[in-house]
Amino acid sequence: MFLFNLSLFQEFTRSVEDTFEGPIDFIRDHHQNPLLWLVFFFLGIAIFHATYNALEKEK
Repeated sequence: MFLFNLSLFQEFTRSVEDTFEGPIDFIRDHHQNPLLWLVFFFLGIAIFHATYNALEKEK
């Protein structure tokens, strides 16, 4: 049973690695581009703001 669970875990981690391989390669290729980091920063702020506003509406 343990080996079956281990193989499921390995399959899951392999599929996650395959899913994020493209974006990780893109970031590795463009990591010195300051515009990329600004876009990531403002995208993060936008997601935080939208989430915060959605949670505030529930009060």
